[in-house]
Amino acid sequence: MRRDVPAAGGYGPVDRYNTDPQAFRRFMQDRARIERLKTEFEHLVGPVSGPNPTGARGLYLLAT
Repeated sequence: MRRDVPAAGGYGPVDRYNTDPQAFRRFMQDRARIERLKTEFEHLVGPVSGPNPTGARGLYLLAT
């Protein structure tokens, strides 16, 4: 992580937060769980709308 760039908007350095990159990776690899959460979020807040701010198009980036 970069230490020469200050954290934005009142946040502290990322290493001060209780994070576990390996646990996040395992979480993201459980695609069935991700799809269930996605469905639950859509039920609670509605479907995603508007343009994609990243410009990425689905699985296109994984195939290239």
